[in-house]
Formats: sequence, C-alpha cells, structure tokens
Amino acid sequence: MNAQFLRAAIYAKPDYTLGDPVLVTFELENVGADPLQVLPWGTPFEGQFTVDCLTVSRAGSPVRYDGRLVKRGDPSEHSYVTLAPGQKLSSTLDISAAYAIDQAGTYSVTLNAAFLDAFSIVGNAKRAPRNRGEHEPLPFQSPPAHFSVSGGGQPKLTAGQAARAVSAKKPKTAKGPKFTGGTNSEQTDTLVAHRRAQYIAALAVEQLGGGAPNTNGRYAEWFGPYEQGRYGSVRDHYRNISNVLLNDEVTYDLSGSGCDPSWYAYTHVGDRTIWLCTGYKNAPDVGTDSKCGTLIHEWSHAASGTEDLAYGQAACRSLATGDAGKAIRNADSHEYFAEPLWNMTSGAAVFQANTGNLWAVGTIDDRGDMGLGMMAGTSPAIAGVGGGWQAAFQANTSSLWIIGVDNRGDMGLGMMAGTSPAITGVGGGWQAAFQANTGSLWIIGVDNRGDMGLGMMAGTSPAIARVGGGWQAAFQANTSSLWIIGVDNRGDMGLGMMAGTSPAITGVGGDWQAAFQANTGNLWVIGKDNRGDMGLGMMPGTSPAITTLTGGGWQLAFQANTGNLWVVGTDNRGDTGLGMMAGTSPSISARADGGWQVAFQANTGNLWSAGDVDRDLGLRMMPGTSPSIIPFLK
Repeated sequence: MNAQFLRAAIYAKPDYTLGDPVLVTFELENVGADPLQVLPWGTPFEGQFTVDCLTVSRAGSPVRYDGRLVKRGDPSEHSYVTLAPGQKLSSTLDISAAYAIDQAGTYSVTLNAAFLDAFSIVGNAKRAPRNRGEHEPLPFQSPPAHFSVSGGGQPKLTAGQAARAVSAKKPKTAKGPKFTGGTNSEQTDTLVAHRRAQYIAALAVEQLGGGAPNTNGRYAEWFGPYEQGRYGSVRDHYRNISNVLLNDEVTYDLSGSGCDPSWYAYTHVGDRTIWLCTGYKNAPDVGTDSKCGTLIHEWSHAASGTEDLAYGQAACRSLATGDAGKAIRNADSHEYFAEPLWNMTSGAAVFQANTGNLWAVGTIDDRGDMGLGMMAGTSPAIAGVGGGWQAAFQANTSSLWIIGVDNRGDMGLGMMAGTSPAITGVGGGWQAAFQANTGSLWIIGVDNRGDMGLGMMAGTSPAIARVGGGWQAAFQANTSSLWIIGVDNRGDMGLGMMAGTSPAITGVGGDWQAAFQANTGNLWVIGKDNRGDMGLGMMPGTSPAITTLTGGGWQLAFQANTGNLWVVGTDNRGDTGLGMMAGTSPSISARADGGWQVAFQANTGNLWSAGDVDRDLGLRMMPGTSPSIIPFLK
C-alpha cells in the first residue's frame, strides 16, 4: 500500500508557556478511493505515545523521545480502526509528556510515523486481525508545525524523567530485583526470568566476542551484514544489559499499572523499573517471546537506548536485510538474538545461599530457592539422573536429604557435623556416599551398602563416581590416608592427605581418575593417568574437583595457594586469574561439546561460572561453602 493515499497534518498553537501542556492536534485523512483498515499502534492515533513517532527540534537541535517503550504482542480485532475515503483520524496529545519541552525557544514538530499494519477492505466490514508475521507497515509524514515557548513556569517532566525520579528515590537494599504488586507465583516466575535474562545476556556478550565477527550467522540474521562499528555497538548493548541485570537494583512492577491488554511490558530509557503486563504473564518461560526474552527487550531500552522499530521475527529479519542501521537499534532484534542462546544450555548447579537455604539454578530445572535449610558450613552435591537431576545435602537437622527426580526427602540418616555428601548417577538411578555421625563411610542408593565399616577423618567428605556399571568412591580415612573402594577395590593407597581436605574421583571408561591435596600441600592426580605429584600448591583446607571430558582425557579444578582458581588437564588453562573465597572448593563438569564448566564461590561471595564463558551469576553464597555443577553448556 502506498502512503500517497494518506494526508497528514499537525496543528499547534503559536505560543505556549513553559510548564503548561503542549497540546498538539494530529490529523490523518484517507485521500484514496478505497476504505482502509489500519493498526494505529505507535502513532499519535493510538491516543498516547508509545514509540518515537515525531521529529521534534528546538532552534534546530533535536529533542529526543523520552516516553514509554513498549513490547507488544499480536493485535486483536479491536486494535484496528477503519478509515473510509475522505474520513479523518484526529488525536490531540501533550507532546511534552514524551519530548522534553524544558527550555524557552522556537520549536518544530513533524509527524514521522507508520501504521504497523494497513490494508484495503471492502465496504465497512473489518477483516480478521493479522499476526505480526503478516503485517505490512505503512509509513506517513506531515509537514512541520512551528511554535514558541516562553519562560515563566517550571518545566513539565516527561514520562521517562518522572519514572527515573521515582526509581532514584526508592530505598537502596541488597542487590536483586524488587517487586511492586503481583502474586507470589508471578514474583517467583519473574525472579527466575530475571536470572535467565542475566545468563543469556552474558552469553550474548560472549557469543559476539568469540570467533570471526564477519562469519557470525546469528548476528547477520538479526542485525544485518557485518560492519565493525555496528557490531561493536550491539556488543556494547548486551554489555550494558548484562551490567544492569547483575549490578543494579531493579524493580519489576506486576500491578498492571499503565498496561494495555496487548502489551507485554514497558519502560523508559535510563529507568530501572519495568512494568510487566498481561502478554508477559502469559508468555512461555523460555523460547520465542518468552518471559526472559521480554526482559532482554525491555532492558535493551532502559540500559542501551534501543527503540521499537519493528515487532516480530519476520519484520526483524526484514529490517536486518533492509536497514542494518535500524536493526541494531531495534529492541525485538536484541531479544530474538538472545533467546535461542538458552537452548545452547543444559545443566544445573546447586549451592547453599547466604540465607542458609539450598538453591538450584540452571536450565534443567531452574527452581531457585528450594526452601530447604542446610547445615552451616556444608555443601550440596548434584548428579544428572534420567534427564533431570538428583541432589544430596546435609539438612540443618543433621540428616541426609536426597531430592530431585527421585524425591526421597529426609533419609533419616545422621551425618557428621561439617561434612557433605557426594552423589552420582548409576544404572538409571543414583548412588550416594557420606560420612555418618558415627564417623563411618556409608554408601546408599541403587547398590545400598549402608555402613561400610570404614572410619573417615573428621571434617572430611567422600567422593563417588560411576565406573563401568558400578561405582568408585574415594575418601580420607581416619588414618589420614587416601582410600579407593568400589568396582576397583584398592583400599588404602598409602598416600597421606592434608588434614581437613577431601578427594575427588571420576570414571574413565571402566577405570578411574582421582585428585587430592597431599599432606605436602601439593595437588596429586592418580589412577588411569597416574601423574602423581603435580607440583602445584593448593590452598590449605580446600579440595580439588575432577571430571572426564567427552572427547577423552580429564579436567581438574582447584583453589591454588594464591587464592585463584586453577584449571588443568587436557585443556591446561592454568591460572584463570579468578579469585576464590577462602576455604571453598570448585566443582567441574564436562560438556557435550568436549569442553568443561566450573562453578565456584568467588572472593566476592557470589556464585561464578567459568569455562568458555566466565561470569558472575549474581547469587550470594554462604561463606565457607562450595557449589556443585552438572553440564551447563551444550
């Protein structure tokens, strides 16, 4: 459809006083021969400003848009209006609500808008609404209107200025999202969406930083052909989003205030509040137009100043091929680039939060706060079982708990104070090892051995791994020696361990590989690849972690005596330069792509993940405790 069928005009008074509403009337006439059905979203004929649809200037200097920025869903029949031949649409709005008319001077305003969808109809009968993939935008412009503003009053705040002022006055509390309104369930869902948005924003930064930019197909799909400046701008956008999600105090308003039924959410440039609407609440947790994707969309507005230039995947792809300069400024394009990154992930981590409760995060089952209190100074363990996960931990009652796919709960088995269990998947089920309150090693699960009659060193914890069709366990005996038992029942290895530390073990085919801190303070690796003393000093009181890589070989993580995380093995990264919290130990897991992922408590007290992507997950951990991880990236 051709814009020649539309005639737009703007009418303004010649003079206004600063601080008074700057009421301007917009008119649009159908000068064609056919009736039209148009979607007025994002134009003044919607009855409010929801997108930058005017060109406003003061003495030749542009005045930027500072109104609401809205993510929308598909329209309903009531979203459209009809326009018969010769008929006019008219709307009078206060432009100072969205454009800062904050100084005396001479202003000009031009209508520079587009109907998101427009088509001819027969008679006055409306056609069924079309989804975003079928929309045909119809741009239109008007001649400019000019007016003067004289001093005397206090400038009126734009919607963005007013929202930012409210955000600035909110009390500063612990980092993490706050909520206004909403049910407990809606707040919980949004906390999960916030964490997922943190994760995919960090992945977007990493995705844009790896490989050759000029061959990045995901970038080209949503932002157009590679050009260094545009590419850098998009990466900066995601850095800004990630920084806000991890470091700023943000608020999610679930009250429905200001929402239209077709909206997902809205915010303003520079704001730290997002208003979440019906579309968001009904959105899927992950996938296209998801809850976490909606947050990426809105934070791209607030943190990076993106606009709403195209809605829906089809329109965004067309924008990328037709106008890359606009594509890199479009919020939906940022959302659609990031959302599929969630599908690159598959895993989970468990840890004791600084509240003392067990938390589970990740893509397999992102539970968050499990509401289960843990014993101070202890750490949980996790294993992949049957497409889900199984976790073991010492509850604040001193009992062993097992939860997950096989949700046993309280096992009624007392554990030794200050110790932590281990768990592994075996034969479609699980096998766990722990130090009982008698000081003996216990093995339970598919092969339910119970009390093994083997005394453990106080304050230490065992390790267990699947080997062949069975299991292999490692522990520090009450003699201070390393013991290895299970399928390959070695018993006392005659190797002295550092007091207060625990070994790690992994299956390598039908064999095993173990790592531990020797009584010399050095890291030792034994088993199929019998390295012995690695000559690497460990931090006293900490323990290593080891995993078998999918492509063969092993990978090991530990806290060095410098306090930094080290990763050695097949991929001999060495010192990662990432500081760890004193007295804590890392966890490591193999990924399906042949890589590895580490979870650890950083020296800031936050949970961190390291691997191809090193990032702060923004979740506070209990001092002196360690996380456990299963594969986190495909």
